[in-house]
Amino acid sequence: MDHQPTTQAPHQPTAAPQPPTRRLKDSATESLVPPPETPALGKHNWDWLYARLGTRLPGEYIQLMERYGAGSWCGWLRFNVPFGEDQYALAPWAGWYAETYQGQRAEFPEYHPLTVYPEPGGFLPFADSIDGDQLCWLTEGATPDDWPLIIVPRHTDQGPPLNPDLTETLLEWLRGRFATEGLPPLGRRDEDPLDYIGFEPYDAEPAADAQ
Repeated sequence: MDHQPTTQAPHQPTAAPQPPTRRLKDSATESLVPPPETPALGKHNWDWLYARLGTRLPGEYIQLMERYGAGSWCGWLRFNVPFGEDQYALAPWAGWYAETYQGQRAEFPEYHPLTVYPEPGGFLPFADSIDGDQLCWLTEGATPDDWPLIIVPRHTDQGPPLNPDLTETLLEWLRGRFATEGLPPLGRRDEDPLDYIGFEPYDAEPAADAQ
């Protein structure tokens, strides 16, 4: 079959492709706080954790943990080891806290209004403050990426959900642009956040398949 000649349109300059928003936020976090060389994740893997919890988890949390791992942000906000088995690792801690909250809700329902995962829409804790406030997901929405964040405060009444964007919430808090019960302002108004923000990783353990 004969091919007919085609007329090409004049070359038009195209804008450089933009990286995904998630990568931009990751880069912003890393420019403020360099990630550790070896993140502390624990001995297992994500499939092991999903089996323990009975659910997958939001993608932003997975990316944040794979970059930074477990540790303490600014000496205040502590992320649990995701693949660990001791009492302070993510799955055991979430189970213990769920039982504790349910007991308190049975006795003082007016102060404990939330349902607890694996109840439909229940909260699932994954980080806590040094004062015992719990940073959680509300497990409601079409996928885990739709889960809103919520803080279960230790010393005040329950507040409303936050947005589901973990990285953005963390960034705004580090920059001093966001505060709520459980995530208070970190410094004085005349201080530069760069003077006090930081991340202290927990000691990394070799993965089970590397031992």
